[in-house]
Amino acid sequence: MNQEFLRQTQLVKLEFVPTLEKLLEVYRVPRGQERFDAYIAATVGKADRTADLSLPPLVSANPMAKEHVNLALETWLALDVEAATREVLLELESVFTNQVSYKVGLTLLDDQKGGWTNRYLNDFGFRFPEKLLQDWLVVPLWVSDSPNLETMRLEVRAVVARAVWQLEHGLAKTLLEQLQQERFALQFAGVKQTLTLDDLEYSQTVIQPFLTSLEKPVQFACLYGDTAAREVGYEAKGLSDFAGLETAMVGLWGQN
Repeated sequence: MNQEFLRQTQLVKLEFVPTLEKLLEVYRVPRGQERFDAYIAATVGKADRTADLSLPPLVSANPMAKEHVNLALETWLALDVEAATREVLLELESVFTNQVSYKVGLTLLDDQKGGWTNRYLNDFGFRFPEKLLQDWLVVPLWVSDSPNLETMRLEVRAVVARAVWQLEHGLAKTLLEQLQQERFALQFAGVKQTLTLDDLEYSQTVIQPFLTSLEKPVQFACLYGDTAAREVGYEAKGLSDFAGLETAMVGLWGQN
């Protein structure tokens, strides 16, 4: 974690908004038009523009999810995940001091049987938004992950740290900027790297020529590795899963 950066930042206000109970309520409506109408009512409410959506975190959820998603939601809620998330956010308010306020909500994405939900592409979108985040921060949870509170805590910490980094540095546009953003967010969150030292050094060598790239397929392949690149139709670079993100975790790309 860049302690000097934390000292220089200015009072993040993080308001937790419960969302998973509302999502489960939607999913308990039989699938079909009635379910879709309930989803729109919960997500959009009376808004006539994106900025006024009732619960933006639910936009990423599959409105026609099957029963396995209900089970995952029920398991998360049985862990009292929303109360635990609120506790993490209270802790983070005492760390970051940026003069900005966010509402924070959880969402659950079906990356098992959700036809349009590719985990890698959605994850890229969460990490590297096309415009600075305003009003809301969304914490993604995934159906394919076994629910546990430590997973949630790491994700919440990383989501907030990314937002703070972007406030200070702007959006990460080049691959190098993306790696530097993730270095800050993942180290702050406490995510542990898993690749061997040899693989990390090899990955750094492969990624080095692409650091100035602005092309999403190149960035994606470097960050997520060959398995993810091939899955979405991008050119593989000869990298292990999450190779770029792993190199970011150990700080191979500078201090910014």
